[in-house]
Amino acid sequence: MAAMFSFLKTKKSAGIRITPAVHRLIALANAARDLGNWDEAADLFQQALTLDPTLVHIWIQLGHAEKERRRYGEAEAAYVRAALLAPDQAEAVLHLGHMQKRLGNVPAAARAFLRAARLNPTGPRVLEELQQ
Repeated sequence: MAAMFSFLKTKKSAGIRITPAVHRLIALANAARDLGNWDEAADLFQQALTLDPTLVHIWIQLGHAEKERRRYGEAEAAYVRAALLAPDQAEAVLHLGHMQKRLGNVPAAARAFLRAARLNPTGPRVLEELQQ
């Protein structure tokens, strides 16, 4: 009977309703991330996104995992996807700026930080990056 209703969004992640299957994958991915097992975390975040590609915060987590694996193209794609899904939020753009800064691409990092500042002018992390 429980499997019959597994499509119902009865759980939450970051305040967003998700299915139990997605919840389980996110929990496993978070545990792998917390242990520094970036390969497993990235795989599990990707599985969760296959089931529900609307989860902005999971796209950001996938970006983090890919960045830690030094798969910068995949990290950038994940952050861009998150930014497209939430164009009024600064978080994904800020992380995109961090990644560009890490790669030494100062102009791209500055553009991302400026965009994040426009989206969230009082964000302390954004202001710190712009000052640097």
